[in-house]
Amino acid sequence: MDYRIIGLQNEQQYRWVKQQIERLNTTYHLAIKINEDVVSVEDEAREELLQRILSFEQLTMIPNKETKLKKVFSLRADTHQGTLKRMRLVLLVNAFFTVFEAIFGLALNSAAIFSDAIHDSGDVLSIGIAWFFEKLSTKKANDMYSYGYWRFSLLGGLVTAIVLLVGSLIIIVTSLPKVIHPEVVNVTGMFWVSIFAILVNGYCTYLLMRGESSNENLLNIHSWEDVLGWLAILIMSIVLKFSNWYFLDPLLSIGIAVWIIKHTLPEILKISKIFLQAVPDDIDIKELRYALLDLPEVDGISHLHIWSIDGQRHMASVMVATCRLSVEAQSQLKQEIRDIVVAYHIVHITIDVVVDPDHMIQV
Repeated sequence: MDYRIIGLQNEQQYRWVKQQIERLNTTYHLAIKINEDVVSVEDEAREELLQRILSFEQLTMIPNKETKLKKVFSLRADTHQGTLKRMRLVLLVNAFFTVFEAIFGLALNSAAIFSDAIHDSGDVLSIGIAWFFEKLSTKKANDMYSYGYWRFSLLGGLVTAIVLLVGSLIIIVTSLPKVIHPEVVNVTGMFWVSIFAILVNGYCTYLLMRGESSNENLLNIHSWEDVLGWLAILIMSIVLKFSNWYFLDPLLSIGIAVWIIKHTLPEILKISKIFLQAVPDDIDIKELRYALLDLPEVDGISHLHIWSIDGQRHMASVMVATCRLSVEAQSQLKQEIRDIVVAYHIVHITIDVVVDPDHMIQV
């Protein structure tokens, strides 16, 4: 039967599990096969041995065909190479395009184009910082960072968000006077620049849409802002071809800045909640508590704590009161708890047990 291993965090942990399975196969003549996060067990009577090894690494396994999780964190999900490649490519494209914008913004006397160049120069810096922190987040856990470096990715996202907000405020301040005193712009040049810009930023948006980290989400906001902003500039250049409403140029800059602020603030709030160790938004802690209390041998629970490392990997700890006396029975209870929390995307849970055979604890 095929099982999905839940909670694998890195290649080193995978190699340890694989080594233990090979030892089981040799010692007990089993036929357990492992392929990334999936194990095939032919001798179901020996599943308990495998589960014991997985429990030591805070891992659990569930039948592969019964996996209904929206997102299963496996070795494939934890590989950041694709993310780093996309971010590096977006960094290079944005650096080139920022210089292109600055030159044509001055040449065409367009506040919208030049202000976007200023905004993009800040973005190039933030993308570079975000890429650095994303790369740092792939480092293995050590004695100083026992959970690993996952949150450095969030730190990069926070820097990106701050740069987006500051850049947007600068655009608003510099564009307001030009709404009252508009300046003539080169409409034809604006038209062709906007077409080129839509193609470039559309490509960057396509790359970043494939990511799931807070870093990529914030960078994706920037890319969508650029695509929509340049689409608006394209439409505006057509309007200005047949009118002299030059106030639309700085007005559009202000509109773009407001759009950025509106979409960036929720991301800052989300990152802040993770740093403050709030319960993840996708977990109903009351529902989870009731699910644990529904287990027949659980008399009560306390100190149920849930937090997230990076918005995707959730952690938990809980104290459980039970009347089970034997070590085997307590191990089975812990496994039942791990099987429950898997559905809540909790990849690591620490379970303490208080044995209370006389039911002295009243909850």
